[in-house]
Amino acid sequence: MSNEFHKKYRGVVAPVLTPFKEDKSIDFPTYEKFVDWLCEQKLNILFPMGGSGEYQTLSVDERKEIIDTVVNISKGRKLFIAGTGASCLKDTIELSKYAEKKGADGVGVVMPTDISDEKNALFEYYKAVDDVISIPMMVYDPRGEGPHSASPEWMRCLIDELKNLVAIKYRTVNGEFMGSMAREIAADISILS
Repeated sequence: MSNEFHKKYRGVVAPVLTPFKEDKSIDFPTYEKFVDWLCEQKLNILFPMGGSGEYQTLSVDERKEIIDTVVNISKGRKLFIAGTGASCLKDTIELSKYAEKKGADGVGVVMPTDISDEKNALFEYYKAVDDVISIPMMVYDPRGEGPHSASPEWMRCLIDELKNLVAIKYRTVNGEFMGSMAREIAADISILS
């Protein structure tokens, strides 16, 4: 992706919460109203199925239905980055391809915790997703530190090798670590926190 393209992936990112009924099914009427309300707010990006979106508790089919819902409501109003990271690469790829097919503006792929924490294994995970999509991809690192987290050097490797990488959603309370990340990658991709 071009350096200019990543610049639109900036600003306020709204995590889209997933409402549930008492029977633990998704409350889609409430969800639709919430997404519509978010589209009226002063924010830039909708990010459903991140940590606050309870992606870990949803089936692949439920997640596809969320993608359909958000695409239909947000198209042309807000950027929509579909959280497509899953506990296995197969599901992540399936959801990422589905999000692209349905018209999402990008995918957000959470740093997996159930594969080796070796940076090469994590690189291969992201490379496999990058190879099958042509829309922007965001690395989603909800931890910000630790063995299953992005380092500035590792992000540099991803930037140099992945054609669709435009952003990282990154959270850390360590100002020095955030500064290192910004110095290493901010000229090339967006850092959302």
